[in-house]
This record gives sequence, structure tokens and C-alpha cells, in this order.
Amino acid sequence: MQPTATGAESGPAARADALQALGRHAEAIPWLERAIADDPQSVEPRCRLALAFVRLGQYHRAVQAAERAVGVDPNHEWPHRLCAVALLRSKRNREALTAAREAVRLAPDLPDAYVVCAEAELATGARQAARTAAERAVSLAPERAVTHETLGEVLLELGQLTMAERAYRRALALDPRSFEAMNNLGVVLQRQGREREAMEQFVQAARLDPTSTLAQENLVSSIDRHVDPRPEVSRPVQIGIVVLGILLPPVRLVMLLWWLTSLVIRQSRMRALPPFMQTAFRLHRRSRFSKTAALFCLGVLGTLMFGVAGPAIKQKRAAVDLIILYVVATACLLLAVVTGVQLWRRWRARRTQAWRP
Repeated sequence: MQPTATGAESGPAARADALQALGRHAEAIPWLERAIADDPQSVEPRCRLALAFVRLGQYHRAVQAAERAVGVDPNHEWPHRLCAVALLRSKRNREALTAAREAVRLAPDLPDAYVVCAEAELATGARQAARTAAERAVSLAPERAVTHETLGEVLLELGQLTMAERAYRRALALDPRSFEAMNNLGVVLQRQGREREAMEQFVQAARLDPTSTLAQENLVSSIDRHVDPRPEVSRPVQIGIVVLGILLPPVRLVMLLWWLTSLVIRQSRMRALPPFMQTAFRLHRRSRFSKTAALFCLGVLGTLMFGVAGPAIKQKRAAVDLIILYVVATACLLLAVVTGVQLWRRWRARRTQAWRP
């Protein structure tokens, strides 16, 4: 016969703890509110209430709950740390940094306080201060994956890619099922130009969390970079090539040949990828096809058609006909440039974005 639970073990706080342990935060809130009503001077149920709101994405209510907990006991570290987390999620970075620094002051030997402080320092642009806080967290808890993940995030922002890779690999050694570490390691590898390794990381991250779009976006971006043979050039160089293409028909012909060659290379590299990656890429591209993409294709085809037709019939048509052809070709080229810039910006945003936890 099992012993009967005591009042403390079956009270509102215990019930809320059990529900939160199961991830049922919405159901835990009424029990936490009852626990607060039973003991208004207790900080813990107020902090757990703030944590429940954070987990549910209700950051405004989380800030309010954390601030009430601070009012009950301003010398307790946990309410300040939870307040900093909720403020960070609300994009109130300066206020979050103040709360995080107070948590560090109250608990100078707690690694969790330094983790939140590093995130707040990073959000406000203080990268070196963020690195100092992250390194302090690692020194206090080298056996915890989250401290290495935080350090990796800071190093990634600082552009220290080799050190960031080392931090993320250490985090994965401690917690092989960490989605954030696995996904962000892929971002580090991608920025190092190691696209094949980056793709493998994104695939593993997507398998860890099939519902997340982060790894899927990163995987498609990495595949796009891997199969694209075109070198990266600066914006002034791109503008110069476009202007030359508008003014000089031979340059347009070279651009056409290079475009056709790049298509062949791209398709060859795509066929060399595993079927899973090919399918993921095509499904993603199909879902993202838009009117802008259609106009870009129309502009490219029109440019090629009318731009090549001009030199081809130069000896057979009057000057007026040639002018009309070149005007139409130029209009199509401008359409392709305008829509292509929009598509390029979307692609660059997906390509360079660092997805953080």
C-alpha cells in the first residue's frame, strides 16, 4: 500500500511543478496563482509563473510576473534573471541588460546568470562584454552544454569561426541532441565555406526537430550555395557588369553564355546530391516561387531574345527596327535587374542570417 501524499506534496505548488515538468505550462498557471494567493511573500511560485509565461511566449505577462517577484524579494537573483529573459524576448534589450547585470551582481557564481547576461550584452551590441560573460559561464560550468552554446553564439557574432566551431562541438559532445548547437554549428561551417559539412549538420538538426523551419531554411540556403558556380562579387562590380551589358552587345552575349554554363553546372551539382536533399530543395523552391521570380524569368528571357536578335538581323533590317529591338531588350534587362535585386536580397538574407536559440 502506497503512502498518502502530504498536504505540501499535493498542494498547488507541487501540482504546478508536476505540470511544468511535463511541459503543460498553461495548465500550471492556475495552480501557481493559487500558490501565490496562499503565500504572497513566497518568491518561488511567482518566478515559476513568470517562467510559464516565457515558455508560452507571453512575454509581457512574464515581465509583469517577474517584476512582482522582484518586488517581493529584490535581493533574489532568479526574478531578475527571468525578467531579463522576458525583456530580451520582447526586444527591450537595454532593460534586459540592466536586469541581467543585477542578477550577476546578486549571484556572481551562478553560470545561468552569466548566460543570460551574455545574451543581453550581445543584444545591445557589447560583443566583448558578452564574450567575457560567456567565458565566465563556461569556467563556472564547463560540464553544461548551454554555456558552450552561449560562448559559440558570441564567437560567431565576433567572426571567430574556428573558436565558435570548437565551442559548438564541445556543446554537442555534452548534449548530442541539442538542436541549437547542431544548427548553429552548421551556420559556422557555412560561413567557413564548408558547404557539404554544413548541409550534413542542417540535415541532422532538421531530424532532431522536424517542426522547426530554421534548419530547413538553412539547409536550402546551404544547398543553394553549394550548387551555385557563380563567384561572389561586390555590389559595384555587379552594377558595372549590368551597365556594360546594357551598352555593349558582346557583353550581353558573354553574359548569356555564362548563364547557360552556370545552369549546366548547377544541374550537375544538384544531381550529385543525395535524393533527400534534392527533394527538400525542390519542395522549398516550389513553395517560395512568387510573382517576383516570374517577372525575373520574363525579364531574362526577353533580354536574351531581343538582345541576341539585334546583332543577328543587323544586316537585314533598318536602323529603326534595330533601335526598337534594343529598347525592348533594355527594358527587359531593367526588369530582370530590378526583380533580380529583390530576389538576391531575399537569398542573401537567408544565406547570411545566423539563427540563434
